[in-house]
Amino acid sequence: MRRIFLGLCMLFGCADTTPSPQDTDDGDDTSGTTDASTTGSTSSPVETSSADETSADEGSTGGDATQDPYVVGSRLEPILHRNADGDEILAAWHDPELGVDCSFAQTAGGSACVPSTSWSEGFADADCITPAGYWSGCGDIPEYARTSFATCGPVGVHRRGAPLAQVYRRDANGFCVEQMDVEGFEIEPVDDTALVTASRSVQAADEQLGYWRYVADDGSAESSGPIRLEDEQTCEPVRFGDDAACLANESVAVTAGFLHQDAACSGDDVAYGTVSDGCRPPEFARDFEGNRRTVTEALDVANVWFGSGPEGCTPLSEVGVSYEVYAHQPFQLGDAPSLDLQAIGEGRLQLQQPVSADGSNIGRPHYLWLDTELGFECGRIDDTNGEQRCAPYRFATTSHYEDPACEQPLLSEAEATAGTWRTVVDYSGSCERHLRGVAEVGDLYEGTAYRRTSEGGCEEAPAPSFELRTLDVRPPSELAVLEEVRP
Repeated sequence: MRRIFLGLCMLFGCADTTPSPQDTDDGDDTSGTTDASTTGSTSSPVETSSADETSADEGSTGGDATQDPYVVGSRLEPILHRNADGDEILAAWHDPELGVDCSFAQTAGGSACVPSTSWSEGFADADCITPAGYWSGCGDIPEYARTSFATCGPVGVHRRGAPLAQVYRRDANGFCVEQMDVEGFEIEPVDDTALVTASRSVQAADEQLGYWRYVADDGSAESSGPIRLEDEQTCEPVRFGDDAACLANESVAVTAGFLHQDAACSGDDVAYGTVSDGCRPPEFARDFEGNRRTVTEALDVANVWFGSGPEGCTPLSEVGVSYEVYAHQPFQLGDAPSLDLQAIGEGRLQLQQPVSADGSNIGRPHYLWLDTELGFECGRIDDTNGEQRCAPYRFATTSHYEDPACEQPLLSEAEATAGTWRTVVDYSGSCERHLRGVAEVGDLYEGTAYRRTSEGGCEEAPAPSFELRTLDVRPPSELAVLEEVRP
């Protein structure tokens, strides 16, 4: 499920809250990149589980689908994630006829393996009427991409057409504006007949949870989940201490002290986000420490205020953004269906298998890897040296440093929690990324802070208006190996 709250953070100055991936069968925007970084892999998650359809014998990894994660057909080729002990999981499919990685999702015509990469949605005219695409990611622009950016509804697939000298988009207030510094192009709809289509059925594991079973027209098959049976919504397995629950519709975020239900701007009790027409309302939110919250009710924007104190408290309706707002409370077990997460393997990097109350497998999301040595969940990322590692899902926001050479980063993140982990990445240019390593969040930093200049130097920074914390950075070589095996 796509978290759509970055615009408000850019306006209000919130910290980065990169969440762990969450699957949706109704469309997952991968934001113009095919890089398998800490968001998991080149696609929305696809999982393994039990099922009773085994319509293709070619490429099958065995007989019983409870033990077999997938079945290979005549066209789709599996993309696997494999740890150093040889444990592996289906991460996505590759469609050689279209030259794209893909995952199963709902289209207007049913189910199909749709491209994993998304373009940004734009328009070819200044009135924002004629659909177009634009690309602000790194690398070559893909020829095919999914083009559904809502958190629900069918996924469309388009092919890249002629380039455009100028492309437009709608801003947060609904105005049609020029989109600068991107490559725009016309887009052509792709019919499902060009894709690998599939049938989809619901398989129950217990009274509350189950999974999707996809059987493709080329003979490929896989199971995807877990799903909540009462409304057939994909949910995300989340651990709460020794317990776990399956959370659905987590499409909003909790601000770090910016939105309030009182004119004095006290507390931190409002979640916010953008929910497309026809989508189910959000059920859960996440705060800036990564803690889950349960959404209790929708709020009238006229009764919400923005600010960090009484002197700067402003009605949100006067700020000029179009966001939906919700009240929330701490998550309690029982707010979502319970399940168990059982470790697979005995090595350092283990896969967590979601299991229902009666012991049935209910899906195996490829992003549920657990580094038992460092104690965090992780996803595949490319090391600077070309090696592949399993890194924490949350990036460190590192705009400040504690030394005059700007070598030792500080965490520039509101309300971070000591002892949590971040992936530390440096950028030189918009597309040149250097994986510095992994870091444990430390104590508050109260010394002199430095920042990099636009010329590449390092200077003393003004006192920031947000908290800085130390980071105990470890090199990428200390991360567990997680290899992507491609056809």
